Amino acid sequence: MGPYQAWIDLHVAVLSEAKARGELLPNVDPVVPSRMIVGAYAGLNMMSQVLDLDLDEQVAALYTHVMPNIVVPAVAIRLDTAVPPRGGAPHTPRGTRNLTDSPNSPAGADRGGEGDRKGTEGLVSPGRP
Repeated sequence: MGPYQAWIDLHVAVLSEAKARGELLPNVDPVVPSRMIVGAYAGLNMMSQVLDLDLDEQVAALYTHVMPNIVVPAVAIRLDTAVPPRGGAPHTPRGTRNLTDSPNSPAGADRGGEGDRKGTEGLVSPGRP
């Protein structure tokens, strides 16, 4: 299967959960942005190495531009797409847990907190796909 398909599948699962909760715009098919994000990440990874760019900043910019275009406005205003602190867990929408932080995800071990889960738990957040 390889890492690309695993990352796509992870994004599809998280975005499908968000869609079931009414957090994605009605016209969004979770597969489409999932493939786009993972494909863009692959390109950003290579480009960052060649051009000596900060990959975390590039990925944060990717999510900053993609996520507001696929989520409902009430979720978009709560997204935090800032570059995570070095060595810290990826940012999540304020007051939510990050479902991408599981032992099988590229983000690493489970570091999600409980917090306020009003309508944005589990949405994909900046960090590596």
